[in-house]
Amino acid sequence: MGIRVRQSACRAASSKGRQKLFYVKTNRALQHAYKELNKVFFNGKLPNDVDVRYGKVGRDLGWTIGNHWIIIKSQLKTWPSIALQVLMHEMVHVSLPKSSGHGKAFQKGMLRLARMGAFRFIW
Repeated sequence: MGIRVRQSACRAASSKGRQKLFYVKTNRALQHAYKELNKVFFNGKLPNDVDVRYGKVGRDLGWTIGNHWIIIKSQLKTWPSIALQVLMHEMVHVSLPKSSGHGKAFQKGMLRLARMGAFRFIW
């Protein structure tokens, strides 16, 4: 599955030829993208109660706070491909123990997503 970018939408294309559009300009849309990406790339194993939203994150592009919140930089509303990349980055953090940071386990998780085609068309 890869994600195609089209104006303000990202189109996810599965290996079966099905496509799904992600409009990620709103918090609701980000939340929906989280749930769909969780199903496809994490086998639905991430918590369903993670609150995903746009917000202020200083100089960073995104934050994961515990396993309860993912905050994506508000300015990325106009950059859907980057917003989805940051979302998937933060989802890898959610999948790992808090102390993992950007260490080996995190790098392995990001490489797994890349091999699965998660960043195809958006990277």
